[in-house]
Amino acid sequence: MLFRLFWEEYVEASGDEDVWQQRRRSLRSWLGAGSPVWYPTLPIGVRRAIFRFMEQVLAAPRFDPSRVNEYCG
Repeated sequence: MLFRLFWEEYVEASGDEDVWQQRRRSLRSWLGAGSPVWYPTLPIGVRRAIFRFMEQVLAAPRFDPSRVNEYCG
């Protein structure tokens, strides 16, 4: 719920309705989060979960914060 509230507040405050279509732009930061270069001690299970999340978001035609649990798969 907090995740969805964040996105709703962000869109309302910024007027950036296009954010839902800009998955690739926002996922660049997730690449860093899953990178062993930046986080060498991150457990492999967590690293896999981050990349699974990214794959699911990229496969969706549009980002929907209410589906975050599905994206985490």
